[in-house]
Amino acid sequence: MKRTELKRTGFKSKPVEWKSGRKPLKWKADKPKETKGLFEHLKKESKVEEWRRIEKEITPFFVSNGIYDYCELRLSNCKGNFQLCFAHSKKRGDWAKDEPQRGIDARQVVRACSECHNEIEYPEVDRTAGENGKEIMYNIVVQTIEKRNKRLTKWS
Repeated sequence: MKRTELKRTGFKSKPVEWKSGRKPLKWKADKPKETKGLFEHLKKESKVEEWRRIEKEITPFFVSNGIYDYCELRLSNCKGNFQLCFAHSKKRGDWAKDEPQRGIDARQVVRACSECHNEIEYPEVDRTAGENGKEIMYNIVVQTIEKRNKRLTKWS
């Protein structure tokens, strides 16, 4: 039977040998893949997932100290307890890459209303005086945390 003829079943027969005398290629076994570390197969946590996990850890501290339902910053346009959220000392993209410092950066937060949060997140900066918006935000949050810690240690 020739290569191009069909069997009665309708399938082509496998060529035994090509006209050129060349034998068909055989499948080679793939090289085994290198094994990765023990936890490499696990999906890495995104920034949002990481923050949600940390938020669940730090919320009990704020609730137990009565800080959860009001704005800690109290800046000029403060809305009190309207749309409260956590305001970080650093933006998420500026958190440290190594784990111990990254956790510290993520936990440097204060409770802030939407107006105060926006005011420290996007401050009016005088670039000619060499001011940096990120430094201003960091300083405001750290000073507020220090005031909070003094107040909490005074009452405990």
